[in-house]
Amino acid sequence: MKGDINTVKIGLVLLVLHSSLGMKAKKIASVLIGLGGLYPMSWFTMFILAPGIGRTAAHHHFLTEALTYIGVTGLLAGIVLLFVNLFFGLLREA
Repeated sequence: MKGDINTVKIGLVLLVLHSSLGMKAKKIASVLIGLGGLYPMSWFTMFILAPGIGRTAAHHHFLTEALTYIGVTGLLAGIVLLFVNLFFGLLREA
């Protein structure tokens, strides 16, 4: 189950590739979806920090929360950008 989110991200990037998004929007959507890779890094930082500062403190550490928020927000924003194009036809190439 480790690779599930990465498999979904690769599928989404392939969907971006074949969508009717403009070139700039494709780049933005791909980068945003790629930022979703920071979410697993938040778990890794908790793993590294927990022995020294405790589990709860590691969970609420600035770096852990920043990686979580950037990763999840980037992934969701990329998905929204892609779905707005696919379902509503916005942001198409000129």
